[in-house]
Amino acid sequence: MIAQLACEVEVLRAIPRTVFHPVPNVDSVLVGLRRRREPTAGSDSTLRAVSREAADSSPASWSTPSPALRSLVRGAFAHRRKTLAGSLALSGRGGVGHSRELVREALERLGHPADARAERLSPEDFRALARLLEL
Repeated sequence: MIAQLACEVEVLRAIPRTVFHPVPNVDSVLVGLRRRREPTAGSDSTLRAVSREAADSSPASWSTPSPALRSLVRGAFAHRRKTLAGSLALSGRGGVGHSRELVREALERLGHPADARAERLSPEDFRALARLLEL
C-alpha cells in the first residue's frame, strides 16, 4: 500500500516458479514502479504519473507519503484479521487521542462500513482518512 501511495504499480509479466531453485510453492510476477508527482493544488488526492524524462530531471517533485500517512498505513496492516479501527487502536498508530469510534466515524464518512478492514481501502482512501483524522 505504501508503494501505491508513492508510485504507479503495474504487473509487467508473470514469472514461472520453475525459474527459481529450489522451486517455491508460489508463482511470481515482475512489478514495475513509476514514481508519482506531488498532487497539484486543486487535484487533492489525484496524482499524475511522471514520465521517465520528468522523473529523471526533477526528483524534487516526486510524491513521498508523509510520515504520518506511512504510520497510519503500517498501523492499519499491523494486525491480521482485525478491523481497521481495531488494528489502529492496538498498534497505537491511529494518531494521538484517536479512538476506535473516531476511526469508525471517519470510515463511514468515506463511505466504508465502520468494520472495514485495511485491505478494502484504496491509497486515496488512506489519504482521505489521514485528513479526516487530522494526521
